[in-house]
Order: sequence, then C-alpha cells, then structure tokens
Amino acid sequence: MIVLNNLVCNEALLTICRAACSFSFQFLEAIKSPVQVVSHTAAQVLAAYGAVDVPRNAWPDLLAALFHNISDAAIGDVTKVASLEVPTLLLLFFSLFF
Repeated sequence: MIVLNNLVCNEALLTICRAACSFSFQFLEAIKSPVQVVSHTAAQVLAAYGAVDVPRNAWPDLLAALFHNISDAAIGDVTKVASLEVPTLLLLFFSLFF
C-alpha cells in the first residue's frame, strides 16, 4: 500500500510540475506583449518564479530567453524593458532573502 500511495503522490507531483512549466512558459510569452502593463506584470511573475527556480537550477533557460528578448533587434522596446526588469528584480530578491 505504501508503494501505491507513493506512486500516486509522484504522479500528482509530476502533474503539478507540468502545470507550473506551462504556466511559466505562458509568462515568457506574455512578457513579449506590446502592452506595457501586461509585459511589466509578466516580468514580476517571472522574477518571483525565478527567485525560487534559478538558485536550484530548475529553470536554466530563463535568463537565456530574457537575454534573447533584450538583444533581438526585432523585439519591441516594451519587451526589452520588461525583460531587463526580471534580472533586476531577481537581484533584489536575492539580496533581501539570501
């Protein structure tokens, strides 16, 4: 019975992890919005998730995606500014909590 309960817990955890991954990806897309409020809000959410995931190396492509947004000439200024907000907020979180 313990193995069955453990198996059920592992499947539930996997489902939660998949949902979180999808959720995070949606905010990586939302940060590309030309609407400043949407892009800024997505940056705040990404920074909050990143504050947990980056130190654990659970989201290694977050910073790469943000740097791509900053350096790509085809991406608008609103996205560039919001993408710069995320590492800035991450540094703030790290300085406050670590």
